[in-house]
Amino acid sequence: MYAAAAVAAVALVAVLLILFSNPSTPVTPPSNFSNASGAVKLELFVRAGEPNAKLAQKTLKTVVGNFGSAVSFQPYYLVYFDGTGFNASGGKAEVDRARHEACAFKHFPATFLAYADCVNEGDSRENCARFSGIDLQAVAACEDGGEGRELLEQSSRVSQYLNVRPLNSPTLYVNTTLFRERITVTSVYEAVCAVNSSSEACRNVPVCSADFECPDETRVGKCVDAALPTAECEFSQPNQVNLTVIDSSQCGPCNASDTASDLRKLFKGLSVTTIDYATPEGQEKARYFGINALPAFVFDQSVEGGESFAALRPALTQVGSFYVINADAVEVHQLISRSEVNSSLVFFAMSHCPYAAVAEAVLADVAKALPSLSIQVKFIAAVDENGSLIAPGGAQELAEDKRQACVQKLFPQKFFNYTLCRGMDLNASWEGCASGFNASRVTECAEGNEADDILRRDVDFASQVGASGSPVYLVNNQVRFSGVLSQATLARYACAANAGLGGCNATLPQTPQDAVTQGCAMTIARGA
Repeated sequence: MYAAAAVAAVALVAVLLILFSNPSTPVTPPSNFSNASGAVKLELFVRAGEPNAKLAQKTLKTVVGNFGSAVSFQPYYLVYFDGTGFNASGGKAEVDRARHEACAFKHFPATFLAYADCVNEGDSRENCARFSGIDLQAVAACEDGGEGRELLEQSSRVSQYLNVRPLNSPTLYVNTTLFRERITVTSVYEAVCAVNSSSEACRNVPVCSADFECPDETRVGKCVDAALPTAECEFSQPNQVNLTVIDSSQCGPCNASDTASDLRKLFKGLSVTTIDYATPEGQEKARYFGINALPAFVFDQSVEGGESFAALRPALTQVGSFYVINADAVEVHQLISRSEVNSSLVFFAMSHCPYAAVAEAVLADVAKALPSLSIQVKFIAAVDENGSLIAPGGAQELAEDKRQACVQKLFPQKFFNYTLCRGMDLNASWEGCASGFNASRVTECAEGNEADDILRRDVDFASQVGASGSPVYLVNNQVRFSGVLSQATLARYACAANAGLGGCNATLPQTPQDAVTQGCAMTIARGA
């Protein structure tokens, strides 16, 4: 199955997004939410069971509980209805969970958020139902009958109409206006009170709900009594944290100074020393710490006393008394053990990953803008204990991977046309996308040894460069990065690594918005 989260296990940028996604200014009441009589509508779009969706449901539980009849809550689920069935980024399990939650809300709206939060915290549905006063038999009848299907169809229609995609989970609308702040108790309070300040709850808006809502340039802010009427920000002086950066001038797209600046947001007392990898000292330290990608970031033991150590710890590897940031947690990095292949870009794809589909559409436009850039798509798969190829999306995804690999080999000029067409509806017949090439030849390739050999080589190559998800990119056989990127960002990285590359003067759109933590990681359960 897919882990629809950051492609890397833990990305530094993900930590930053979690802790500092809001501007470093106090929350101010939004003024753009349309005024309407009656309750303020809160419409939440989520991928059922996704971690950030769980946090949003917890937040809305507090808000709805405190505002009561002054707000009206409605959940929608990011599933796709193809006319016969439903699909979701997390597969059938996510569809089933979405149907269950939709039915629970339909029949027990007053206690739904308490029930959902209880389940999200890991308790059983049975215990949470008793706690919340929910009749699971009534919910099951809804799920098993036509009502559950109708509820998911409604979610699909509304989310598609508003163009809310799985990578946007969670998304909140306040009185039909998109809520652009991070979803916290304080920020949603402010939004509701901007529409209806007469509510009793508006007299006790929490000063903060999370530490990032206590910004300060030099001091460490902590939210005490978070999300409560008594909440307040407390500030303290930071501990010094020592960081050594091993940098290289050979990686055009890499930017160690940007990463160091991001780390200063995590550690206000950060002290940075930079060493050039080309020097004897730099190479000695790289060998000692087992570094194979640059720039590299090494903390000494002082990081343990830093205010964000716990948040960053999963992205660190301990070497003696030092901590090295994992290469995958650095947005752009150079694999120093690999030889350079100029003017090349390898894209690692998963044919059933929604984020890869978005990234491939961007890649198709960049290919047109940079015609001298050699682009090749490789597929993320694995070999099981019996020596057979497997894909996280099962046999259907593996079959599509093989077809795409064959189209790329046999009809390269038609490749992006085919993949973009397939990305629109993977449940439709693939032959409907076989425009301008011989579908029979593709079938022969995909069902024979030809495609099998291609994918096995892809598996080996992905293992060599540490690509275990999608979207992942490798420029010039050395520079690796990941995520859903805008056309402008992807072209900028390719051009920075290839001076004089044709087409680099073109102005490309900044769309879609860069989302470097968005992707599908391959987590196949073996031996099941």
